[in-house]
Amino acid sequence: MSEIIENLSHVMRGAALMFFILLSVTIYTHRKESNFKRILFWSMIFLCVLILKDMMFLDTDTWNNPYLCGISLMTDLLYVPVMALFFFEAVIPGWINAKRVALFFLPGAAAVVLYIVRPDILVIRYTILYMVIFGLTVVTVILLAMSRRDNRIKDYFSDTSDISVTWVWKALCTLFFSLIAWTVLMWKSSWLGDSLYFLISICCWTYIYRLAVKHKVVEIPAADTEERPEDGDDVNPAGQPAALTAGQTSPIQEKLEKCMGEDEIFLNHRLTLSDLAVSIGTNRTYLSDYLNRVMNTTFYEYINGARAQKAASLIREYPEKTFTEIADMSGFNSLSTFYRSFTKHIGIPPARFKEKMPG
Repeated sequence: MSEIIENLSHVMRGAALMFFILLSVTIYTHRKESNFKRILFWSMIFLCVLILKDMMFLDTDTWNNPYLCGISLMTDLLYVPVMALFFFEAVIPGWINAKRVALFFLPGAAAVVLYIVRPDILVIRYTILYMVIFGLTVVTVILLAMSRRDNRIKDYFSDTSDISVTWVWKALCTLFFSLIAWTVLMWKSSWLGDSLYFLISICCWTYIYRLAVKHKVVEIPAADTEERPEDGDDVNPAGQPAALTAGQTSPIQEKLEKCMGEDEIFLNHRLTLSDLAVSIGTNRTYLSDYLNRVMNTTFYEYINGARAQKAASLIREYPEKTFTEIADMSGFNSLSTFYRSFTKHIGIPPARFKEKMPG
């Protein structure tokens, strides 16, 4: 029985190696699309190296050598800065450069060298402690940066499918589960534990990779340099603050109503804040301020709210059409965004809305 379990471990190790090689080959042709895809490629290569490194434990003498096991563990801990680089580049595009890569890796690499020269268990313990603190700090910063970037995306883009970074928290949770599994199963290393870890690793990285490979890095224009309006001021289409008297309608509001109601500019699947600003004769900063402070909404919610209302109208007018057709006709570029926005702004899911329609 023990021989069968050992052979199973070898099979799973080989399967994991081929899995990460396949991911590396798949992403290789896309690595020049963005720095994020490049880091994803090298992350897969690093995982391949870690598995190849563990091949030395196929020799029984190596398995029972505490010194070599220590070096292997210290090398595995470099997985933490590699993943930190990967997630940082996802939420702060362009932030990672050669200097920061070196700074992320230097403490871990120095600890590996120190252990090779002075194989003391304290080196391992302090390195693990450092990696735990480093990892928790990185996760906190990444989650804050993720929220900030996603808000900026929603302030500029009406369609966030494939560019939103909310997938990062899902990937972090999956990776955390993988690391917990590694810690538990490697606490008392065994052939069965190895097999289970490789299986979990393949499953987790299948999910993370699918999330990451769909992600498109976009540039978000900086705010316009014109003076921003003061609190309590309204903004006219020319971009100048204008106080309103009782009963007056804001010029920017009139322009928005015409652009959205008559021209239905929201039907443009890829509409951006700049597109709408140009259409009403103002700039991004003033339009964003008006939406956020006066209308208390984001550009993303404002546009998709209009699309949801249009979708409801189309469902009434064309009950025979599918929701995919309705979503496309009302400006949505993603069926999932259509369902989510419709439910939020209309109050019920599209299917329920259709059921409640008379006769």
